[in-house]
Amino acid sequence: MGSSGFSSLNLIFPVGIFDVSCRITDNFGSFTNVFLGTVNASMITKAQYDAYNPSAVLQNLASIGDQTTLAMVLNSLASIKLNADWLSLNDSSFGNLTSDQANDRLNEISNMNKQALEFAADTMTFSSLSQLNVGVSVLKSASCGVLTQTRAAYTIDMNFRNKSLQFMKKMELALFNTTIYSPYDLQPFVSSFMDSAVCLLISMNEVIVNPSLSPPGDFAKAPFLDYDTGINKKDTSFVVPLNPADQMRQNILELTKQQAKSVVKDLFTLVDSLSTFILNLTVPGETVDDESESGAGMYVTKIQEQNLLGAGMEIRPAGTLNTSVNIPPNFCASHHSDILTSCTSDAGFTAVVWPVVTHVYPPSNVYLSNLTSVISLSVYSGSEYVTVANLTQPVILTIPRKSQTIPMPIFVEGNTAVDSRVPFVYHTFNVSNADSAFTVEISPRGDTLPDLVILLDYGRLPTPARYDTIISVKNLTVNKNGTYTWFVNNIQNNNRTGRLFLAIAILKKNSVIPKPETNDTLQKEDFVDFDINYDIRVTTSGCYFYNETSDMWSASGLKCLSANTTHVVCEAYHLTSFGSGYLPTPNTINFEYIFAHAGFINNLIIYVVIIITFVFYIIMMIWARFMDKKDVQYRGVTALGDNSVEDKYLYEITFTTGADKEAGTDSNIQFILSGEYSETDVRHLPPSDNRRYRRYSVDAFVMSTHGPLGDICYLRIWHDNSGKSPHDSWQLQTVVIRDLQTRDKFVFKVNSWLSLDRGENKLDILLKPSDIDTNEEFSTEFYNRGHRTANEDHMWLSIFLRPTGSRFSRKERVSVVMLYLYLSMLLNAFCYQRLPDSPRSGVFEFSALTISLQQTVIGIVAGTLVYPVTLLLGFIFKRARPLRLKKCRALEALAKQRRDQQNATETQIDTGEILNEYDVMSLQSSNNRSKDVSPVTCIPCWLRWLAWLLILGGLGISVFFVWSYAIMWGEIKTVKWFSSFITSFFISLLVTQWLKVVFVSTLGALCCKSANTLTEDIDCDEELPELNYDEEWKNVNPMDPSIKRKALNIGGVNSSEPEVVSLTTRLTKKREMNEVVRDIGIYCLFLVVLYVLVNGSTDPNAFLQQNSLVNSFITSGDNTLDYSQEVTTTDKYWYWVQNVLLQNLRAQRWYNDDPPYGLRGFLDDRVNRIIGYAIIRQIRSDPRTCRVAYSMRNFVRNCSGSRAYGTEDTRNFCNGWSVEEKVPGTCTYDQFRYKTETELQTYSTRGLLGTYGGGGYVIQLDNLETEDIAQLQTMQSLGWIDKYTRAVMLEFSTYNVNVNLFTICRIVAEFNEGGGVYTSWRFDPIQLLSTGGSFGFILSVCQIIFVATTVMSTLWQVWKIKKMKCEYFASYWHIAEICIILTSYATIAIYIYQYFLIRDALAIFNSTFGNGYVRMDAAALYSQVYLYSLAIIVFFSTLKLIKLLQFNKRIDQLALAIENCWNELATFFIAFGIVFFAFCCLFHFIFMGCLEDYSRLVTAVESTFAMLLGKLDLSEMVQVNPIAPILYFAFSVMNTIVLVNIMLTIIMVTFTLTKSDFESRENKYDIINFIWSRVRQNLRLEREPDASVIPNVQDESQNSATSDDSIADELPDKVSQLMKYISDVYFDGQLNLNDPEAVKQIVQGRLPSNSLQSYTRKFQNAGQKSVPSSD
Repeated sequence: MGSSGFSSLNLIFPVGIFDVSCRITDNFGSFTNVFLGTVNASMITKAQYDAYNPSAVLQNLASIGDQTTLAMVLNSLASIKLNADWLSLNDSSFGNLTSDQANDRLNEISNMNKQALEFAADTMTFSSLSQLNVGVSVLKSASCGVLTQTRAAYTIDMNFRNKSLQFMKKMELALFNTTIYSPYDLQPFVSSFMDSAVCLLISMNEVIVNPSLSPPGDFAKAPFLDYDTGINKKDTSFVVPLNPADQMRQNILELTKQQAKSVVKDLFTLVDSLSTFILNLTVPGETVDDESESGAGMYVTKIQEQNLLGAGMEIRPAGTLNTSVNIPPNFCASHHSDILTSCTSDAGFTAVVWPVVTHVYPPSNVYLSNLTSVISLSVYSGSEYVTVANLTQPVILTIPRKSQTIPMPIFVEGNTAVDSRVPFVYHTFNVSNADSAFTVEISPRGDTLPDLVILLDYGRLPTPARYDTIISVKNLTVNKNGTYTWFVNNIQNNNRTGRLFLAIAILKKNSVIPKPETNDTLQKEDFVDFDINYDIRVTTSGCYFYNETSDMWSASGLKCLSANTTHVVCEAYHLTSFGSGYLPTPNTINFEYIFAHAGFINNLIIYVVIIITFVFYIIMMIWARFMDKKDVQYRGVTALGDNSVEDKYLYEITFTTGADKEAGTDSNIQFILSGEYSETDVRHLPPSDNRRYRRYSVDAFVMSTHGPLGDICYLRIWHDNSGKSPHDSWQLQTVVIRDLQTRDKFVFKVNSWLSLDRGENKLDILLKPSDIDTNEEFSTEFYNRGHRTANEDHMWLSIFLRPTGSRFSRKERVSVVMLYLYLSMLLNAFCYQRLPDSPRSGVFEFSALTISLQQTVIGIVAGTLVYPVTLLLGFIFKRARPLRLKKCRALEALAKQRRDQQNATETQIDTGEILNEYDVMSLQSSNNRSKDVSPVTCIPCWLRWLAWLLILGGLGISVFFVWSYAIMWGEIKTVKWFSSFITSFFISLLVTQWLKVVFVSTLGALCCKSANTLTEDIDCDEELPELNYDEEWKNVNPMDPSIKRKALNIGGVNSSEPEVVSLTTRLTKKREMNEVVRDIGIYCLFLVVLYVLVNGSTDPNAFLQQNSLVNSFITSGDNTLDYSQEVTTTDKYWYWVQNVLLQNLRAQRWYNDDPPYGLRGFLDDRVNRIIGYAIIRQIRSDPRTCRVAYSMRNFVRNCSGSRAYGTEDTRNFCNGWSVEEKVPGTCTYDQFRYKTETELQTYSTRGLLGTYGGGGYVIQLDNLETEDIAQLQTMQSLGWIDKYTRAVMLEFSTYNVNVNLFTICRIVAEFNEGGGVYTSWRFDPIQLLSTGGSFGFILSVCQIIFVATTVMSTLWQVWKIKKMKCEYFASYWHIAEICIILTSYATIAIYIYQYFLIRDALAIFNSTFGNGYVRMDAAALYSQVYLYSLAIIVFFSTLKLIKLLQFNKRIDQLALAIENCWNELATFFIAFGIVFFAFCCLFHFIFMGCLEDYSRLVTAVESTFAMLLGKLDLSEMVQVNPIAPILYFAFSVMNTIVLVNIMLTIIMVTFTLTKSDFESRENKYDIINFIWSRVRQNLRLEREPDASVIPNVQDESQNSATSDDSIADELPDKVSQLMKYISDVYFDGQLNLNDPEAVKQIVQGRLPSNSLQSYTRKFQNAGQKSVPSSD
């Protein structure tokens, strides 16, 4: 407690019970102890404490110099601090306080600690060991409250730690000057000293490990603390919080880490000095083993080296939880300092055990367990410290770790956890760090232990036949508790990291584990059912040492020999600070967790996805069922209205309309069939009714004739073009005619337009039957098959465009799609099950939805794996034949028409005819054959039910597992999974399905042309009963070939008639004008898309951003800091770097001197965030490439060389550009080592004086500002910039979030060979990220449109090249089109490559939180190239408007004028170029030595062209050469007056001649009038001209070639006969031919209004409505 030379002493006791004794010592060190008695010091109250006024007492004692009493008071106050209720920091009292009260208590205790420390450090002096003991006890009492109360760590701030170190240094210095007789006398001092050091470390580590809290003393000073906004390369995970209070805490954390490095270094120095001092007090064979209250220990021993030979030594400090170090035999300490030693010296060993992680500030401290001990071992030879490394025999270290941090074993119930496929129970764990070992502890429950085995595999589940390692549990080490332990060290683990899988299984009695050297494997039958319960725990372990060179914990060269819950045994071949680490690992996943956490709110995403998809599925199924019924109705066969009740021979005629957008028609269609035996009259097809003859439609009709026609020879078909545009024309694809009696089928492959303005401009065509195997052109076959395949086989579109004749119904297609979606979800879930949780990040973000490249790949893989399932189901639904054949639709339709006709005419029904009542009869006999033979092999109908079971089962299983996975994942991974699912959907919809369509269509067009693609499923699924065949039909004779057939001789629509020709011309011109207007409109929209793309890549704020950075760094106009004017020497450049550059690269204090919290990584303008860090790159010339002129070699020995691109120096140097390491340790600076452009991710740079490569020697400004300044000063002192320096470039990138602009910054200083510094700079603002919002969405849409337009334009130009061949390339506009397309593809490729560059750069930026080395040069370069490419496309595309507007003769006149004068202009430009270049050379050679504008040929050309425009400084030229005015006069006369006027004359003459030719020419298209007419027609203000024609249905062979008179005489009678014939045949004689107005209307081709009702009734009675077949 105290010491004094007086006869009396007043004692002040701490709280507690004490035995008091007195030690009496003489001058020779002899002493005796006298027991005085026992003292009980009780705790005082808060009022007594305040009344005592400790501050005043301490101040008084300090002023009088009574340090003995001062020490007793300080110790007593420390005991009050630990025992007083009002100062307690335990949970029971501290937890009841408010945050302010808790902060006040911490402040009060912190002030007490600092007060005690300050009084002790400032007033106490030490002249004896007892005084030192008192001083160190004061320090311990002030700092070691953390040993009993964790919160006490926050009562020790940075000032306290600094003051403590000063006090400890003061005491240690006094100790070294104090006479110590025995090292054992130091044990009290060492114990308290080590406790104080440990307490400082614990309190400091607590602040670092738990940064959410800060010591109140530090937080109160936070507004005044230094805040470095620079980037520390050693801590790239630094993130700036948004809350100002959190920013201050973060700054305290960073400053504490910085202080920790110096604190640990000082503590290790103090402890090493203390241990060395103790070692010097010992003699060989003597050991000092000090232990302390904190668990720290110091073991000091000295031994003769010969005693170690053959024996080794164990160092086991007392009180350190069995920590030990085993020195190997034959260890010789002196051998490490002198290799020739004889090992006869004394060896000293000092081992310090720290019960806390010492170096907690580097990021690598995560490798260590928080409660591990650290061993620091030092070896001395005599009194000299030696570095021990590269031992031939290892040092074995046993390092303790506290078992309370290791998780408890997990209980596993075997019969519920066993896998359903194999009798294994699977477990998984993760090895995060390399050089890690792991321990598996398993405790089987039960009386008898079966033959239990453990199987291990890496990255996959072990199976009976595939695993990495298998071991029997019985062969493992077992402890007294029955726990079997399997330890795998880091060597056996082969340093593998990632996910490992364990399988626990029971082996059969007779089964044997295969030996590793054999290839034998086990089978599933070698294992029995798993039915035991057990406890299991898996932990990872590691051995680490602190590498002072790299300032990090490392496991290199260490081996983990064994590990348990209390100790880790390590093997090392060097000595330093060692520690151990572990990581608890997860075990099995229990389904109980899933059902316990299956709430709706916590798993909202998965429930919403399931509900929405199934609601949509139900809606789609209802719609599909409705549409399936509609399809049956639409595919019903219609009986022709002109079928006669007496006609009994039946034909089914099927018309297929083409795939063009305007393929359908509303015109009236007529046809004639001509066969071998007979031919029909002109037959009429029913009107369209807005559903027949539409795009893709297949319309079937049944026609009756008097008898068989025989083999069909001709089909003549036409229409009257009466439909309203665009349904006036008709694209007819195929016609199929079936003879229902003989089952013969005749196919007409038409693929033609019946149109006046399309195709061959014909409304009337004559067709011959085609052979089904007839080969068509590839383009036609591909076109037809492509449309048919898209409608039938595109999984998504076929739901809406499904052919009505397909067996594969819409509801089946919807169900297959639903299964595809959920199977894709499940496979995506399998992939994401193996991904770690991470923040959402991707290349495309929309709200919570994020899509990245990883998710896209997983989506593609999942979609590809599910694709075979959909193919199988589609195959079944398409090929499964029906249970029974359906009734023939044609016979149903005709039966209904026949019955209606008989009812209308009251004709007797022939009861023997099969058609009677066929539409109301039940199904015919099953012996009836199908109407057509299926072209493919059908499969049994029961497979359709099997397919439905597969769909329902697959949906149920997929939904359950997807739901289970989503509950286990949580929100982040579920959203990522859903993103992949969305990706799978869109990739399938937009990519894979279309690829399938193209592949199938191409394959069919090339290899399967003979395949029958015209026979539909609906025809194969219908019965066709045997129809009666009259005897008279069997004896029909062929037609007389000498008689011309009506099909060939009927008038029809003659395209050569003047009226038809005129109509054709008008309709063709109308269609062409429509196309012109459409093309101009579409092209204008395309130009808008281009302008949006260009605008999306630029920003009007770019100039302002550039100007701001120029003002910040160049500081033009500043008398001392102007970079452009003041940087003229190397020293001034260094001055600018240190005083301007660094000040602007980091945010400085605010105007009121407040720290710039929250602005770390920002420039001093506080709006630009630096990307990574800046570098200063130097380009040097290689002196070896320079040769001194021969005549000057006696005076000059060397030269620096030129700045040519190929002469740059690329060697590595030592400090000061020394080629060799003249002094050891002078090759340590990385700034003198060359880095390639690949390492730096840079490109070549052009300066004012030359072009420089992308490599160089680099100074990285990646430290705190003070460290960077020190680095720059060091480089300046080492002459980093010297005479061989050619250029120094400051390079960095910034991002301004306010304007979404990146800026690539380069500030260049070029050092001229002749002396002087040339400065230049370049700040390039670029937009690399989408702005988001509505404009971002529009920009994305425009990008998609641009890509689609490019692809479509390519196909269109390929088609034109195929059509025009070599003539295509003779047109300028075609060449321009090719340039646009090629540039567009290059732009797309550049954009994609730029995207990946930006993604990689931002990935580094995000992973390092903006603090790592990130270069945006490549992204910026390709962004500029992308912008230039878009500008070229916009230029050519805008010029192309001239071509589109050439329908106007004035525009065409300008283009033709340029074309006509091009040859003369080409000759002129050649002459002009020669003369102009001659003057350029003249000016260059005359002024190159004196004027910068003419110093190089390129700049001379630029300046001469400016002279042509009148921009020059003639006075400057006159100063250089007096003849400059004469030269300028000659140049002006020759170029400006003569040559330019010649060019204008050529253009004017040509334009005048062209204008005279165009004056009489009319516009090809009067677009304005056309547009105005179309508007009026759409507004019903103008009637559209009639475009119909009147087909000639008369047989022209019957028209005699009589004279005009006789024809005129017979004409009225003929007309009357015709009218009567029409009335009788078509209107049942009901037309009133006596009514002149009616006759006039008929002659004009119009139906009389008074006959409309009867006409309609007739056709209705004839059965015009289609008759649906039974379903």
